[in-house]
Amino acid sequence: MALYASLPNLSRSVRHKRDMNIPTEHDWTHHLNDLDAAWAKKNFLGKTREQAVEMFAENALIYQEDIMFMPEPCFRFYVHAYIDYLMSDQSKGDSDGASCFFGIVEVRKDDILRTPSELRTRFEVLLRRLAERQAWYDAEPDIYGQLKERSEACLRTIGESNKALQHTSLRAAAEGQRAVNLK
Repeated sequence: MALYASLPNLSRSVRHKRDMNIPTEHDWTHHLNDLDAAWAKKNFLGKTREQAVEMFAENALIYQEDIMFMPEPCFRFYVHAYIDYLMSDQSKGDSDGASCFFGIVEVRKDDILRTPSELRTRFEVLLRRLAERQAWYDAEPDIYGQLKERSEACLRTIGESNKALQHTSLRAAAEGQRAVNLK
């Protein structure tokens, strides 16, 4: 509870509203035969965002894998908890937790682009924080690489994918308008 109360710019009413949207059993049924998704479900089903933050504080290296394999509605809910954890003081020295976030961006980039803009913004803010805080996370460059370079690559990936998505949407709209004009 103390960790969650210390998070910046996250009022109690906002936390309550988000917790009302805890993924349901139905949200988890999209990947019935996926063993990784089943394991994620076992670990996270019914957990509030606050409980999930505490799980990441306990062992981000283990639970970040679940974020990679969750169905998209569950990912959108629980990745907030991972971001909350990495933005908190409790993540100081968690080089593995910080480093693994880049893998999530790489694996889930298409899902990230389909998320509400608030969540995409949170990804960008955290990536910039990771870029600036290599020593704070105790991320030895020889082991974890340069967090700044990795962050910039992820930001480019999200940005380039977002541009491609916008271009596709614009092209589809133009083709739709052209079809209307031909009638």
